[in-house]
Amino acid sequence: MSTPQRFPAAGITRLAIGDIGGDLLLRGWAQEEIQIRTSTDAPLDVELVEGALHGLKLPGDCVLRAPHALACSIEGVGGDGQVVELHGQVQIRSVHGDLLLRDVGPATVQHVGGDLVARQVHGPLDVDHVGGDATLVEIHGPCRVQAGGDVAVSQVRGPLEITAGGDVSLRWQGADGQATEEAPSTVLAGGDIVVRLPTDANVTLYLQAGGTITSRRLPQEFSRSDNVGELVLGEGTDQLRLTAGGDITLVGRDRAEGRVEADFDFELGPEFAIRAGELAQQITEQVESQVEMLTRQLDERLSQLGTGEEIAARVQQKVQQAMRRAEEKIAEAMRKAEKRAQDAERSARRHGGRRRHVYAWPPPPPPPPPKGPAAPRRSKATEEERMMILRMVEAGKISVEQAEQLLAALES
Repeated sequence: MSTPQRFPAAGITRLAIGDIGGDLLLRGWAQEEIQIRTSTDAPLDVELVEGALHGLKLPGDCVLRAPHALACSIEGVGGDGQVVELHGQVQIRSVHGDLLLRDVGPATVQHVGGDLVARQVHGPLDVDHVGGDATLVEIHGPCRVQAGGDVAVSQVRGPLEITAGGDVSLRWQGADGQATEEAPSTVLAGGDIVVRLPTDANVTLYLQAGGTITSRRLPQEFSRSDNVGELVLGEGTDQLRLTAGGDITLVGRDRAEGRVEADFDFELGPEFAIRAGELAQQITEQVESQVEMLTRQLDERLSQLGTGEEIAARVQQKVQQAMRRAEEKIAEAMRKAEKRAQDAERSARRHGGRRRHVYAWPPPPPPPPPKGPAAPRRSKATEEERMMILRMVEAGKISVEQAEQLLAALES
């Protein structure tokens, strides 16, 4: 990249960034100056207008550091965007690739072409469109996001308005009484919705599903008519409306339970290639461990075997669908990571050949030694699960519907 150019930050309260053709990394720091590095030799024609630094418009990549307290507006990013540790208001019109917001002030985003990760947003988060998946963690204010893929939400302190073309996973913390019957929190998903909420929560849930509505480990039962249900927990202060094209699953949890969160970070250049590879490998390991855990749970809870062709076919189909979805997620993550690595290597070769590194994905680490009896391999476990469930159906311990719900848990 080019030699860093520095500007004193005195009198500057906001950065007005134009169109960046490549990737953008904007990171806050403690120094009272602004530092700009670019991947091209294009001149910087910036000027200070009414407390805002204007004129930053580049065809390539850009790494920019600025004091933590500054606000920023970004017109467009042709590649990936990252805004980190900038505590003023963040306004972004368009990012063609992926976008990461971490430890930022209130944020407004119009368009993200790829995936969005927003973590530690100190205020409202408002996103008009995400083309891929969205991960939202620690949002300290109202949160409105529309995504074409899956959405994972955790630790949002304020009313929710989530729209997803795929599945939604929500760890409900409570909206601090801000979501009322007149203005409830809403989640609309084209696929399934899974909500994990404290057993001592004060919330009224209104449920409508294209598939089934199920719950477990909750202190109250809910009244259900076909695919519509209502559940009041505690005083029912908050209001949460869930509408799913698929199934809705409610799971009670203790507030002291540990959290399992997904997060990713990315940098520009070869550093991003390494991080992307680690992310893909992490996703692979998480999916594999979850499958193994579910297999062990089925082995422990279902101890009898049996036959039944109709139920067997349904069970087999459910398991195969769950495995296909997991494999697709892993393959997509690996494709994205490999593309980022190739782009980074090409960029390094273009700019002086200073970083002629080839990054190969490391082989997955060997599995840890088994503790106790080894978990069955997936090919055997699928048959065992199927036969166990059939036995229980024939013995009258569970119904056909319950058998299907058990397999639905694998997909969740």
